Amino acid sequence: MKYSINWLQRYIDLSDQDPDQIADLITRRVAEIEGVEKIGVPETVVIGQILEIEKHPQADRLSVTVVDIGKKKLIIVCGAPNIKVGQKVPVALVGTKLPNGMLIESRAVRGIESNGMICAEDELGIGNDHSGIIVLDKKCQIGKKLKDELKLPADTIIEVENKNMTHRPDLFCHRGYARELAVIFNKKYEFPKTEKIKEGSTKLDITVENPQAVHAYMMVKIDNVKVEKSPSWLRDDLNKIGINSINNIVDATNWVMNDMGQPFHAFDAGKVQKIIVRQAKNNEKIFGLDGKEHSLTKDDIVIADEKKVLDLAGIIGGKESAISDSTTSIILESANFNSTMIRKTAQRLGLRTDAVTRFEKGLDPNLAEDGLNQLVALILKLSPKAKVSSKVFQEKNFEPVEKKVSFSLAKLENRIGYPLKLAGVKRILTILGFEVSQ
Repeated sequence: MKYSINWLQRYIDLSDQDPDQIADLITRRVAEIEGVEKIGVPETVVIGQILEIEKHPQADRLSVTVVDIGKKKLIIVCGAPNIKVGQKVPVALVGTKLPNGMLIESRAVRGIESNGMICAEDELGIGNDHSGIIVLDKKCQIGKKLKDELKLPADTIIEVENKNMTHRPDLFCHRGYARELAVIFNKKYEFPKTEKIKEGSTKLDITVENPQAVHAYMMVKIDNVKVEKSPSWLRDDLNKIGINSINNIVDATNWVMNDMGQPFHAFDAGKVQKIIVRQAKNNEKIFGLDGKEHSLTKDDIVIADEKKVLDLAGIIGGKESAISDSTTSIILESANFNSTMIRKTAQRLGLRTDAVTRFEKGLDPNLAEDGLNQLVALILKLSPKAKVSSKVFQEKNFEPVEKKVSFSLAKLENRIGYPLKLAGVKRILTILGFEVSQ
């Protein structure tokens, strides 16, 4: 998994720490770091405006453009199909080294000198789209650095191999690492509080038939949703940790999952009637979001209606209930499933998804409610006209027990093999969120 230092900075002040030192200390005290990558839009990528476009005389698919970058005008040969006169675009000046390693030079392209490059998302490392150049907002200021205009500060990405955190489900999110770093650097951390969902009046028709396999199950419906491209901050956050942006709804589920560790699923409410959480029937089929048909057994947990399977619980969504650009109403699912059953199904079908990675570790079932509250708040922010229209369906099949652990300092020292001070032990446990009595 990948973790962004800038993302972590939202919860703990790391401004006085060197990113390489952070990575080294995580390796020594938490889990082995696989790699450290420093990223950011180069200083020499500026905002330009296309003034003229002519067809290249020697190449049908190339255009010769005149681009105003403020202090001067550049002739740039461009092959993007979506360029138009008047557009404001990111321009990599001669001498720029792009995140993919490409060096921008002044060179002849089919006989015409090109002095710079008009960039696509993937070329700047802020997305994966290469279908055309980035078209910026008309309000963007010509000549200004792109990273300043779009608020894209440099970042450091730390990658941790999943196998190094097998027994730490709390570490499959940014908040988990913020807590660990608070202990390492003896600093305070703070997670924003999210209010409970303000419910609507509609009652969702949901039945959980297999409570032994479903520790917690929650659903809520949101109407007047507009499915569209996510804002740049959200796309940038996900892209930096290796997740492709899909749309604002799917991106919101992925962002909250990587923020606090709880997986979600979003259904198109127009394609869903009664919801039944149950065990699959032998040889029952689901056509997944991976474009493949999967054959199920009675050991698999599914979300279904009265006619068909909609979702392979905790693993992958179904194509038939997926949201699309025309979706206007969604149903959000936040749940906690039996980790052993999820792992066995995923292994049998050869499916490795972000949801599987977390559910098979044994997540805290309390995360389902906290996560749904945060997800709904984010979606309402991304789609301002959206409104929660249903009551929140919630079923808990676990007892929230307060656990007490008793141990002596001598036993702790014997286990670790190192002398410890009582005050230091108390400090660590308190920062981690434990109440400590002596």
